[in-house]
Amino acid sequence: MARVVKDPVVRRAEILDVAQRLVQTKGYERMGIQDILDELQISKGAFYHYFDSKLALLSAVIDRMQAGMRDPAAQLVADPELSGIDKLRGFFSMLFGWKTARKEFFLSLLRVWYSPENAVVREQVHCNAVQRFGPLLEDIVEQGISEGALTISSSEGLGRIVLVMANDLSDRVAAWLLADERQPVGAIGHTVALYSSAVERVLGAPGGSVEIFDTNLLAQWAQPRRRTSSPRRGRRHE
Repeated sequence: MARVVKDPVVRRAEILDVAQRLVQTKGYERMGIQDILDELQISKGAFYHYFDSKLALLSAVIDRMQAGMRDPAAQLVADPELSGIDKLRGFFSMLFGWKTARKEFFLSLLRVWYSPENAVVREQVHCNAVQRFGPLLEDIVEQGISEGALTISSSEGLGRIVLVMANDLSDRVAAWLLADERQPVGAIGHTVALYSSAVERVLGAPGGSVEIFDTNLLAQWAQPRRRTSSPRRGRRHE
């Protein structure tokens, strides 16, 4: 049988599609590169042409999912019917909502993603988010300033600053989910409130106008925590 040669963009997307599904159905640790090779009937050489490791593949899956949120975020920013404050609320709701919509996927790999050896890759994904969404957030801030809803003088650089704070809060929420001792939702809710208040001060926004994470959804994340965050001891996977 003649070898099927596909467009590199198509082949890469196929690998990402299969990897994303296998992470959700088998778990990241149980998923092996060979599983992907078998399903797509490709060689190891073909796989490593696109990704130099299993971790690089996971990073690309998450980055693609994150990139899929840029167009909806851009549409929010361009909506002429919304005020700057409404867009600010909607922006953070959207960023948290896309993860909640894929909650089982993220919970299934939470411990692996936050292991110390993955810190460099995790930081790169954070940086990509800042570059991708920072300019959009600055457009929202600029609108808020022009409407008099935000009391700062300039939006320059604030997209990056606020998103770095949001990423740090994401890490705090992840640590809460991974903690061996179950802590009440109120504890992390207080942390969310502190970060949200800090963002309001940075932007000169009215009190109560910013909520980085929807605290009503945090309980949903906590419910399956015990069965998804406990690592299996004594077993190693490819």
